[in-house]
Amino acid sequence: MKLIIAIDPGASGGIAKMEMNTGVVTAMAMPEDADLRDMFENIKAEYGNDLVCYLEQVGGYIGVPQPGSYMFNFGDGFGYIRGIVDAMRIRRIMVRPQVWQKGIPGVVPKMKGAERKRALKEYAARLYPNEKVTLKTADALALLEYARRVEGLPPMPDPVTNVVYENNYRSDARAAVKWCKAKGHAVPQKSSKEFLTMVNYWVNEVRDAK
Repeated sequence: MKLIIAIDPGASGGIAKMEMNTGVVTAMAMPEDADLRDMFENIKAEYGNDLVCYLEQVGGYIGVPQPGSYMFNFGDGFGYIRGIVDAMRIRRIMVRPQVWQKGIPGVVPKMKGAERKRALKEYAARLYPNEKVTLKTADALALLEYARRVEGLPPMPDPVTNVVYENNYRSDARAAVKWCKAKGHAVPQKSSKEFLTMVNYWVNEVRDAK
């Protein structure tokens, strides 16, 4: 495998790519249809069949009510991306958001809207500090990290947490908040670097020291 592509569909989404031979990661906001088609034609010409595309599986509901026209345009754009990938016979893997977001420190199931976006952006920025992460590219970069691990590559280091919380994150976070309040400290904003650092400290210095 020479190239991994991760796509967060939609006008506010983006595309992230990793060149396997060099390890170079690039990300961009979702381009216009014609530019997207040209991009995939160039990728196919360069890499042939030695690439894979991870595309977020979207449904008819995106968390908040939307006008029918918006949902139609969103679905139309998603279908356009899927059509290009399939027409070029690129190996495509569909991934639901609940799957690729599972275990990301700072992201919990009840998070919605701006709070979730902010947490994913901070996560992507930690993993790829040399990349200018925006709200449009954050999800694609986080999906790229999931794709890397599925393809057998080691996970990118997360310098803030240094802990893979996986399914224990929520219980660890609740316990850390309780501990922080008991000490009389102010609880940092959820999903912030300070909050994750607090949870990490509790895991390493308090919980595991018992």
